[in-house]
Amino acid sequence: MTPFFTVCLLFLFSVFACSWAVGQEGAHSKSLSLEQEALTVVARQRGVFTRPPIYVPSRKVPDGPLLGNGDVGVVIGGVIERQRHFGLGEDGGANVYRAPVASTNCPERHRFWISKNDFWKTKSVYPNAHPAPIGGIDIAIPALVNGGYRVEQVLETAEVLHTLTTVQRMQDPPPFTRTGAVIRFRSWVAATENLLIIELSVDGKSDDVNPFKPTDQTGVDVSLWAATGNESETATGPLPDGYWAVRRFVSNTNTMALEPTPSRQTSEAAVAMRLFHHRQPGLPWSRGEGWSADRFVLAPGHPVTIVAAIVTNEESKTPTEEARRRISELTPQRIEVLRRSHREWWRHFWSQSFVEIGDPLIERFYYGSQYLMASCSRNPRFPPSLFGNWITTDGPAWQADYHLNYNHQAPWWGVFSSNHPELADPYDAPILDYLPTARTNARTYLGTRGVYYDVGIGPRGLETSLMPTGHSIPGEGNRMFLGQKSNAAFAAANMILRFRHTLDLDYARRVYPFLRETADFWEEYLRLENGRYVITRDASGEVGDGGSDRNNALSLGLVRMLFQGMLE
Repeated sequence: MTPFFTVCLLFLFSVFACSWAVGQEGAHSKSLSLEQEALTVVARQRGVFTRPPIYVPSRKVPDGPLLGNGDVGVVIGGVIERQRHFGLGEDGGANVYRAPVASTNCPERHRFWISKNDFWKTKSVYPNAHPAPIGGIDIAIPALVNGGYRVEQVLETAEVLHTLTTVQRMQDPPPFTRTGAVIRFRSWVAATENLLIIELSVDGKSDDVNPFKPTDQTGVDVSLWAATGNESETATGPLPDGYWAVRRFVSNTNTMALEPTPSRQTSEAAVAMRLFHHRQPGLPWSRGEGWSADRFVLAPGHPVTIVAAIVTNEESKTPTEEARRRISELTPQRIEVLRRSHREWWRHFWSQSFVEIGDPLIERFYYGSQYLMASCSRNPRFPPSLFGNWITTDGPAWQADYHLNYNHQAPWWGVFSSNHPELADPYDAPILDYLPTARTNARTYLGTRGVYYDVGIGPRGLETSLMPTGHSIPGEGNRMFLGQKSNAAFAAANMILRFRHTLDLDYARRVYPFLRETADFWEEYLRLENGRYVITRDASGEVGDGGSDRNNALSLGLVRMLFQGMLE
């Protein structure tokens, strides 16, 4: 077992359903009152960051603010390496060309890492099958070197709010941003479309138009990039008001990799970025050394909006063209419609249930867990990976696949009792897609009927646990079972929990074939000794001996739950 993508999920509490017998008008009033109370409780849940994240990128859990709409995920981090800075000096001296900078504080550079549940590298040799980052958007504001940093993660509206303050005067190139200028970001991933929106503004008076005196105006650089390496292909190009970028994994054995195994399929993801209102005000006539062609001026009263559309080949045969089309059709009016739809979606989500725990810390963990699930678990064919849809490296720990010995199951244990069963819709897809391989495993390695699941699997039947020659456990072929026979029964537990909470017969019919084959396996694998059934050659933990446990508590409990669930 391995840690899930956040410790928040350790704190999932049950929410009890309420019922009452009142008239239609009274029911409406009561419902409205409960909704308002729920939103009041959620509104006080905020995460506050007072320094830029330092564990982004990360092979595991990033420490930056997180955004998502159940498919697209965005991690907000900084950029470790420093730019060359021009014209920043405490004394305002015109000959100061390099600024002293703190090695651990980079509030002038912001990176928005973009990933998506359905973008995977599909090369089956371990550890080459994993979700992958697509790329990101970098925002650089040179005037903010060593500046003040405050970021709020607002759960109620699924937004991240930056408040950034300059502490040095900008001398060259103009605008000559003053000490104490306040720059703000508002970022959100639209709940109803795969769009990232970043809104930039600066406090001050709209008549502040002279860039050559101390001013609230500031220069901003924006760039879009695609993640590179790991046998991927990338391309980028300009658009009239932005850029596009694409990353793809193509089945190819012409590679420097130690295992030149072809991928199962091509994976492609594209991002198209567009800026709105960035041409007002215009550029200062003297731009000085260090000015970038991608820089614009952010001025009081003239906010700038950055929008990025994210598309994969799971949605479109031509992701780049589709992303460019979506971004070209956007208007400021359409963005406002998306904002209203986004806030309405989250208002409805939070109003489905609430709980007041009496402990502010545990309460924040509880609502943080609910927020994470709603942000990463809404693509019905591609559930969140081991670290959700917040992937910032091509080398995620444990491949970030669907680990069936606890990790894939645990995140959903709180969604049923909190009245969000729809968040579990993606859970079953990879398990059901893997049935043909699991049947073969059972016959080949154990000589039984039913299904025998590897520790880790991927989407659409992807085998993520095929070991390189000479590296597998004896008796397990070239696969990775780690001695555990209980993975299918563990996977069945969530299906049984969902049926118990919903009594949804259509759902039961959909998952029953898997449950039946899991039961077939155990009917044959169990051994009758001295009048009782026993489980041998098993493992509760991840071991390298092929399994030496006898009647371990985990398998006993899961098998009992399985057959009880089948009777139900």
